[in-house]
Amino acid sequence: MWEGVFVRCLLNILGVIMFLRLSWITGNAGIAITFAIILCSALVTSITTLSLSAICTNGEIAAGGLYFMISRSLGPEFGGAIGLTFFMANSVSVALYVVGFGEAMVLMLDEYAGGFLMASEAWDRTIYALIAMFCLTGVALSGGARLEIVLQKMLTVVMVLALLSFFVGVFLLDEDDEDRGLTALEGGGALADNVGPDFEPGVTWMTAFGVFFPAVTGIMAGANISGDLKEPTKAIPKGTLYAIGASTIIYLSMAFFLGAVTTRATLVDFENTIAVVEISAVPALVYAGIFAATLSSALAQLIGAPRILLAIAQDDLFPFLRPFAQTWGDYDEPLRGYIVTLFIGFVTTLAGDLNSISPLITNFFLLSYALVNYACCAATLGKSPGWRPGYRYWNPWVALLGAILCFAIMLTWWIAAAATLVICGGLYKYIELVSKPKVNWGSAGQAAMYLKAVDAVHRLEKIPGHVKNFRPEYLIILPKTTHVDHLHEDGLVHFTSHLNAGQGIVVVGHVILGTFAEDVALLQEARDVGAHNLSHCTPPIKALIDVVINPSYVEGVRMLLQLCGVGKLRPNTCMFHFPEHWRAGGRIQQQNKPAENKGSESDEGNGEASASRRVDLRIDVEDDAKASPSRGSNPGLEADADADAFVDVVRSAFGAGMGVCVVRKAGALRAVARRWQENMSAAKWRIPGRGDINFKEPLTPKRKMTKRKEVFAPESPKHSPSLAKSLRPIHESPPQGLALNPEEVKLMGEEDGPADGGGRQSGGASAANDKTTNSNSSSVRFQELYAEDLDVELALPATPRVDRHNSNGDLAAAARSIANIKAAEDVPTIDVWWLVDDGGLTILLPFLLRQHQIWRGARFRVLSISSKNKLTKEQSRMTRLLAKFRIDAEVVVVDRRTRNALGPRTVERFEHLSGTTLGNDAQARYFLNVSELIKEESSRATLVFVSLPIPRFAMPNARWLAYIDLLTDLEPPVVLVRGNQESVLTFYS
Repeated sequence: MWEGVFVRCLLNILGVIMFLRLSWITGNAGIAITFAIILCSALVTSITTLSLSAICTNGEIAAGGLYFMISRSLGPEFGGAIGLTFFMANSVSVALYVVGFGEAMVLMLDEYAGGFLMASEAWDRTIYALIAMFCLTGVALSGGARLEIVLQKMLTVVMVLALLSFFVGVFLLDEDDEDRGLTALEGGGALADNVGPDFEPGVTWMTAFGVFFPAVTGIMAGANISGDLKEPTKAIPKGTLYAIGASTIIYLSMAFFLGAVTTRATLVDFENTIAVVEISAVPALVYAGIFAATLSSALAQLIGAPRILLAIAQDDLFPFLRPFAQTWGDYDEPLRGYIVTLFIGFVTTLAGDLNSISPLITNFFLLSYALVNYACCAATLGKSPGWRPGYRYWNPWVALLGAILCFAIMLTWWIAAAATLVICGGLYKYIELVSKPKVNWGSAGQAAMYLKAVDAVHRLEKIPGHVKNFRPEYLIILPKTTHVDHLHEDGLVHFTSHLNAGQGIVVVGHVILGTFAEDVALLQEARDVGAHNLSHCTPPIKALIDVVINPSYVEGVRMLLQLCGVGKLRPNTCMFHFPEHWRAGGRIQQQNKPAENKGSESDEGNGEASASRRVDLRIDVEDDAKASPSRGSNPGLEADADADAFVDVVRSAFGAGMGVCVVRKAGALRAVARRWQENMSAAKWRIPGRGDINFKEPLTPKRKMTKRKEVFAPESPKHSPSLAKSLRPIHESPPQGLALNPEEVKLMGEEDGPADGGGRQSGGASAANDKTTNSNSSSVRFQELYAEDLDVELALPATPRVDRHNSNGDLAAAARSIANIKAAEDVPTIDVWWLVDDGGLTILLPFLLRQHQIWRGARFRVLSISSKNKLTKEQSRMTRLLAKFRIDAEVVVVDRRTRNALGPRTVERFEHLSGTTLGNDAQARYFLNVSELIKEESSRATLVFVSLPIPRFAMPNARWLAYIDLLTDLEPPVVLVRGNQESVLTFYS
């Protein structure tokens, strides 16, 4: 402690300022204000040392000193910015001390060598300073910090002799010394005249403070070589505090005696006289002390500064500093750092003198000390369990007071303070936005962020929800065959990030098929890999990862639905991939056509439950566990073919009170967005077709399912009261002026279709119209957009005139013609078919999608299906409804009577997919009719949103899957949306 920290700090504090400028400060500011300057500086350094002691005793301190402490406490941004400026301040301090050496050398030669000059006094000071700097560099390179500690012993002896010479000389003065501007201490001397200030022109007390403060910055001399100390956690606190106490007493004593025995004119005449030399009993000893103080301080800064730069470079916070991360020699000396420090000192030495260099570095040191105190306070207020300093004599509020005091002193030179803050702010933003170091040091900022998040969650829990503050919060359910290793390639994840203009949370849910006992080690690995892949997307996707382990995929999804989120921060919208191969890999069978479920063991002992179900759809697949028991085996298309599992997880999402989105062709949608972004200014752009999307073989999961459990799909509410309650039919009144046609009600049936609900009001405002359908059509024919080589001019038909006197006029035809005319425009189009009142989620999601920069210029069409006689009136009603919701969209009303009979191909495909006959099912006929209308109106759209029919328990799984398959059987990607019947739109502000 004594040799490594105390002596080093003391020699740096008792340096050039004490011998060459303390007399000038006392002559201008007077004894009283000089005492205030010394005590204020001591207060700042003492508080900073207490904070420094707390930080350095909270763990091992590596090389880098102050930089290491700030960066590990406040993070790499603060640490890098302050570390680099602190390195600059230490490099400039080298010039400060060697310039003081040169000044003392010129005055000594003037006294003892008859005014020997090589050029002029100014150039002689510079030459002597540069010689001293190069010599000290050789000393530093030859032995580094170890040689410095040896030299400090000799320098300490010289310093003590110089101080003794001064204090003895004060008591030896008599009346004969008055001609030199000195008075005897016995008669009161010049004490009365020098108590108050008498500033020279252009000098203020802040100028005096700026010149003095660099003297006390030597408190960091011990911390700068923390990597070379045996026990830095013990040596730094004790050695630094003892050095501050001893130096403060010495400074106060010298200021008092200088003011008591020296006239003011002699005190301020530093260019021709060194008052300390004039007073001392043996002037040669004082000159030796000046040389010892200046050279020891310069050597300390010359050794400490390159090590700060070395620590910054090794942490790779600034890529351009990587060459300075190398060391040379047996003692690992930072040679390149010495060269940079020498260059900065050389330039500064040529540029100024002591009075101009001192204020230059004062602000850098004050900012560094302010952040040390702030780091200590922030670590305490962060309440991190890892903050356990071994040093006990500190207080967070005292540290905060020290930080405020440092900033207050800085602002007295507001121009210099502004320049310092701009430099540090620029370095901070460079690290944050450009270099982005991949480090995590557990900073106090992270602890404070955690506390704020926890507090916000608790406060949010007490606030009731409101429709105006509703924002979709998404839970993306990954298919079983999707692995987190390829999460960044998942089109649904990218599409959901485009939907997140509401800034809600996005959670990616992944089910690891296995048992907890065997696969628990995979949990954290899957979370880390998934988070890493999302953060490395371009641009990075803001989403969280939630992983569960379960032998059953369905049960795993149900775990996610129940447990995902915390407090009010829970997902309210579930995102699913459409099962493209839901009929592949097996034969969907009815309960009345028994088939052996080879992979399921859940039916054992449950014959009555199985028999009570009118319809039970299963996938007939081979037992992969028997065929290929290894963990890495490829299950082929078995996961995609598990149609029952898909239907059941959708039912579970509805049962959990969540909205549901099912996205078809999510990969194509990602390609569309990428192509549109790349060609935003191009004349034409092509949307990739099915042939462009490579549906790869399913990726190998972490492990294969060894057991098949029967999908839970009860027929009646008695089997699942909670699910049945959430899926009960909803009967609501339509919006005012939007009455439903009784024929539609009869055609639709009780549950799905336009009669499923009318308008929903939030606070008295209608949220949606049940029979209103929204659709956007694209500018270019979709088949043409898919063509590899578009070499055909588009035929633009003339716009037909709308007959305003005909209530059944050509409004729909006119709108389609206008869409064709706009087809030559290079903008994507979003179509929305809002078939039922789901609370408004179906219309809110496309609106949020258009807030994303990629979709901001997209056309937004809302098509309403109606069989009324007054289509124009229907359109105006829908337009007013959307206007009340502040949603800007084109409204087109489609006459459903134009397709009274279903196409035979539609009926044939439905019966093939569902394995049942169509019969007189009005509900099925309605959806098939809607699917044909969607194909007719939206085949040229870029993206289509359609209301999702709810999979009722009484409906066979295959029949429902056939519905949504035909509804989404389009060239463009399709998003099926269904809200949870809670209003998400409101008329009111």
